[in-house]
Amino acid sequence: VITGGTHGNEYTGVYLLQRLALREAEMRQAYPSIAVETLLANPRAHAENRRFLEDDLNRMFTKEQLSAPSPTSYEQKRAQEITGMLGPKGTGAAASVCIDLHTTTSNMGCTLIVNTWSPLSIRAAAFVAGEWATESAAAEADGRPPLAPFFVMLADGDTQESSPHVCSVARDGLEIECGPTPQGLVRADVVASMDCAVRLLLRYFDLLHAGKAPTPPETLEVYVDKGKISFLEFEGGVRDGSS
Repeated sequence: VITGGTHGNEYTGVYLLQRLALREAEMRQAYPSIAVETLLANPRAHAENRRFLEDDLNRMFTKEQLSAPSPTSYEQKRAQEITGMLGPKGTGAAASVCIDLHTTTSNMGCTLIVNTWSPLSIRAAAFVAGEWATESAAAEADGRPPLAPFFVMLADGDTQESSPHVCSVARDGLEIECGPTPQGLVRADVVASMDCAVRLLLRYFDLLHAGKAPTPPETLEVYVDKGKISFLEFEGGVRDGSS
């Protein structure tokens, strides 16, 4: 399952879902070993061009939030609805894999965010990393929008049960984060990078289910979150924008 619009003002993922819906026959032909479905995660926030209405939907998938008998916000209720469609969360989930699409105003290029609780997503990211240079060269040769630099980020702070993210509702999951791009805007180069990452992931999962998955590399370069660094400040707390 490919989810987009988890944050309603991140338009690229929603646009890509719409494109995929128009290419159903092409998708079945290109990836015959898997069934690809799409889901607009937060339709109300997207309709209002807001990140969320009451709570961040991408923080609503912990065990505590999902088991609440009386949801206190639209996003908490929506998380429970999504879990009903794709879950139950964990190894018994109806969805094999969730690919959640995001954009950022930060200069992250095209980054796959994978999790230690999902070894499959790490192997898939390694496949994409190995194919990215070839895809970039082909885009340049064909005069298509250039692809962003590719990175892999490894998140290791949560178990699947404790993860608050949408992608954790499936048996395996990962996120695609592309940027920089403004919120509430669709840019051709960002669409191209996200679309390429999605297609490569689907190619890997299709090969896997056909029994033809390539052997993963011995090593994979990843980035990890080591904490936050405060911006430089003058005395008195005034931010220093000169450096």
